[in-house]
Amino acid sequence: MVEMIVAMSILTVVSLITFSFIRSGMILTLKSTRLNLSHDEVRKSFDRLADHLLAANNVPTLIGTDGQPASEPAAGLRFDKVIGDPYVLDPPTAAGSISTSATGLSVWRSTSSVATAPVPAVGDVLLIPTPTGNIRAQINAVTAHSVSGATQKITLTFNSAVGKSLTWSANQPQIAKLVRPEAFIVMPVPLKGLNELRFYPRFEPIPVLTQPANYIVLSDQIGTEGTEGNPFSILMVNGDRIVQSTLRVRDSRNSKYMPGEEQNSYSGYFQLLLNLPSRLRPKTTN
Repeated sequence: MVEMIVAMSILTVVSLITFSFIRSGMILTLKSTRLNLSHDEVRKSFDRLADHLLAANNVPTLIGTDGQPASEPAAGLRFDKVIGDPYVLDPPTAAGSISTSATGLSVWRSTSSVATAPVPAVGDVLLIPTPTGNIRAQINAVTAHSVSGATQKITLTFNSAVGKSLTWSANQPQIAKLVRPEAFIVMPVPLKGLNELRFYPRFEPIPVLTQPANYIVLSDQIGTEGTEGNPFSILMVNGDRIVQSTLRVRDSRNSKYMPGEEQNSYSGYFQLLLNLPSRLRPKTTN
């Protein structure tokens, strides 16, 4: 009996030591996995955000969860992403004009493989510089004519009158640019207890923000503490307007298995700060 007790005691001690090593290894593995997943989540989100901001035609506007302009720190950013340029107003070589009441016009684009501007799509916005500011015309209909040589004529119809006039003389071609209003917004999702970083590929007019067909979820792991739901600011640095964003994500796929460990031993959150200039200089909001 004494020998059995001694043997069982030794076996128990060995088992406890073995279990402790296995448990520690599992916790370390899960911790590393969660931190890696959190890191991948925030890097993926920032890569997408940076890619679009670097193609923006203007400094982003800070917006709230309703899509309206907001003060910093804000839940989202709205900006114009450059889709293509240049587009030459018709007629390209003769004298021409645009009246304030015009609701459509024609442009020419190059079809050369070296510099091909895309065919405009419904919902895109045509920007036309004028002496009194840009014409900003949202496209309602597109008619692409046959390709002639290395160029193609495209007739555009707008949602409303252009509101500004423009005239030009012969051999003074006028250039336009095509942009697409986009937005990134951190939206609260109470049922999940976290926020979602959503990308809205078309943001003019403002779509129904809660309709899944209108957005793409880049991350559903954004934190909810403090100002985590409002991660965007615009800083002035040496006269330059810089977008600053601090995203803090938490991998929630394995959180239910280790709530005590996360509370007492480590954090499953990963935070990253991004400072990013937009595409054009000098920095303007137009």
